[in-house]
This record gives sequence, structure tokens and C-alpha cells, in this order.
Amino acid sequence: MNIAFPCRFVVRIDDPSGPSELAIAEDVSLSGFRIYSRLAQEMAVHGKISGRLLIPDGEIPFSAEVIGENEGEMGKVRTVGCRFIWPDDAARDRLGLFLYGSDLQWRVLGLSERVQTPLESLQLWLTGHGVHADAVRRWIPVFYQRLDVFGDQQWVGLISGNTSGPRTFLTYAALGPEADVQMLMQGKYHQQPLRIRADFSERVGSSVAPVYVYQAAERAAG
Repeated sequence: MNIAFPCRFVVRIDDPSGPSELAIAEDVSLSGFRIYSRLAQEMAVHGKISGRLLIPDGEIPFSAEVIGENEGEMGKVRTVGCRFIWPDDAARDRLGLFLYGSDLQWRVLGLSERVQTPLESLQLWLTGHGVHADAVRRWIPVFYQRLDVFGDQQWVGLISGNTSGPRTFLTYAALGPEADVQMLMQGKYHQQPLRIRADFSERVGSSVAPVYVYQAAERAAG
């Protein structure tokens, strides 16, 4: 099984000349991904990169080779396609578990039905609870801070990409029944700040870690 998922992931790309840089990865599979970042402007085919892919239970280290490039249309950011060079099976297996779940029980039982992946299960749950399908087809990765608690720690989450109607906010850490959240949405071509009130809706289990679902009401920046 090597399906590429259209949702976006946040990755940290190692920069030999300075601190690591945040980037957006799309079409992620166990074989590779496409990446948008400032560093993509400097990557050449057959060049090597390294970094960490952010998932709910932490970061997955990886190395990759650049195998293709797309200069993009006028005004668009250049993208590059990369092939994973896994440092070990453990890192590859962690990503596989998050993307595809485990089909061991189905293979043992000799059943042919395909198991829903964790991401598919989450999307089905959301659409079954009144969240329109268009709102959950595209997730935007975000870095967010709690404005109602002390400290400046940042976390990673996802917010639905719909521009009308209520948004859905997914986090990998419980925020309580309500939270005042300031986030920075990581788009393909730019970043956009957003402040929301996050109202708890449901805890959805996954094969790696639980995901907490919140309804997001936009607040004025302050």
C-alpha cells in the first residue's frame, strides 16, 4: 500500500547554513512527497535533504533525494518532488501507521475488505457530525499558541480550509472545553494569522494518538 495523501503536513527542513526551516509537504506517501518552502528555491535534482515530519505523537526524522521540480506559474512558489531515504524501518513504520493504520487483523483473518485509514475515519466522522465535505477535503497546518494560559509554547494543529461557515480545528493535545487560540496558518504561498475561540466537540481516536476536534469561532485580533 503506497497511496499518496492530498492533505498537507508540516515538516522541518534542516538548513546547513542556519536554523531548520518550516515547510509544507503534500502528496505524502511512504515513497516521498512534494514540498513548498524557501529552501525549495535552492534545491537541485539529485540533491539530498533531511528533516523531520510532524505527526500527532512527535516528529519523524527522514532523509530524501530531490527527484523532480516544478518552477510554477507566474507568481507561484517553486515546488520539488522528493523520494524518501529512510534512516531506519522504525521511522518508515511510524509514518505508515499514521497514514494507513494497521491491516494486520484483516490479513490474519483472511478478509479482503480494505481498512479505513485514520485520516479517512476522521473525515467520515466529521461529515457524519454535520461538517460539510468541502470543509474537510483540505486541511491547513497551523502553529498555534494559547492566549488564555501562561507561557509562549507553540503546538501544531490543522484547521479546515473552508472560507465560509464555521471552521473545524484539530489538535493533538487537549485544550479543555474552551480555549483562546492565536494561530499562524501555513499556506502554500504565504502565512496568515487567525485568532479563534476553540469549543471542544469530540475526542477521536487514531492508531497513533488521539485527535481533539474543536469548532472554531473567529475572534478579532488583539
